[in-house]
Amino acid sequence: MVRYFSDVEIGEEMGPLKRVVNRSDVVAFSNIWRNEESLAGPTFFTDSEEAQREGLPGVIVPGPMSMAFLAQLLTTWAEGGWVRKLDVVFRQTVPHDTPLQIVGIVTDKYEAEGEGCVECDLYLEKEDGDRLVGGQAILVLPFESERT
Repeated sequence: MVRYFSDVEIGEEMGPLKRVVNRSDVVAFSNIWRNEESLAGPTFFTDSEEAQREGLPGVIVPGPMSMAFLAQLLTTWAEGGWVRKLDVVFRQTVPHDTPLQIVGIVTDKYEAEGEGCVECDLYLEKEDGDRLVGGQAILVLPFESERT
């Protein structure tokens, strides 16, 4: 169902999307992402020993995969709209096999150059609320007058 600009309220929550990322998920993502480094052999994304050699406690989710989860939250929530801007800050590594939730909150809405813009804060966090990745986005949503 299309979400229109007029339907959005500041303070409105997005999500949560729930994820538990495992090694198979990371390998599949790497094949699509075509990161030659992660496909060349064992890396800290897929191999525990390599992760420990790099000083990590275990294998981690690639940053672009975490960004993709944030983008998925946006595109699922803003059906009919599009993402104008997505800025992400990686605060901590995202470990495999950890229950995660991706959430957001609308922080502002305004009209600019004939478009309905919605700003939001986004987080990829553990179930206990520990925020691993944060971000800010601007979405463009259609106006009711554009209903087809």
